[in-house]
Amino acid sequence: MSNANDAALIERLKAGDQQAYAQMVEENAARIYRLALRMLGNEADAEDVLQETFLNAFRSIDRFESRSSLGTWLYRIASN
Repeated sequence: MSNANDAALIERLKAGDQQAYAQMVEENAARIYRLALRMLGNEADAEDVLQETFLNAFRSIDRFESRSSLGTWLYRIASN
């Protein structure tokens, strides 16, 4: 995703746009799931991490400072 698309998506997320949330999940779920599966080695736990990552991101989107891409931010949330 380009920085312009990232910025537009983030603004929509901050405005509470549910379609933006769905787009964020669609564009990043596979990468986050693979990370969690690699870290945990268990599909059910990886799915839990995936869900928690997106919930935490949605709740914290107002604190996203655009110092990194949205995908990098999500990756960091998942790894923590």
